[in-house]
Amino acid sequence: MAAAVMHFDVPPGDAWAILAQPRHYGFWVTGSRAVHEYDPDWPAVGTTFRHSQGKWPLVLSDTTTVLESEPPHRLKLEARVRPLLVAHVTLSLEPEPGGTRVRMEEAPVGGVLAPGLHLPPWPAFVGGRNLESLRRLRWLAETAGARERQAA
Repeated sequence: MAAAVMHFDVPPGDAWAILAQPRHYGFWVTGSRAVHEYDPDWPAVGTTFRHSQGKWPLVLSDTTTVLESEPPHRLKLEARVRPLLVAHVTLSLEPEPGGTRVRMEEAPVGGVLAPGLHLPPWPAFVGGRNLESLRRLRWLAETAGARERQAA
């Protein structure tokens, strides 16, 4: 299981506010191209959004579904890029001094690539990709939070 951890300079609710908006996933999830449509109750358990992944000419479209949702502390998703990969992605948000500790864990559970993703160098590659995703998510959370504080 690949994991990445990062400190965000915002409270858990501000980070959760970004996770609760599926349209942002096309920006912060490394490798994602776009979110095309989503259930209006996202991120309730069982809700889904459609997305595309990859770079031309290899672009795949599939779905991501919420498996667990505990606002503002935990979100577990099943991300699909079939036939290549199905993965469970868990985002945990814990308050800590000055903000939030965000942990992103990814475990392959299906697809033709899943068996090999447990072997080196893939765990390090996926961990690095997820660290970049957290960096982008942090930027969104901190930027959106700053805009809201200025507007108030």
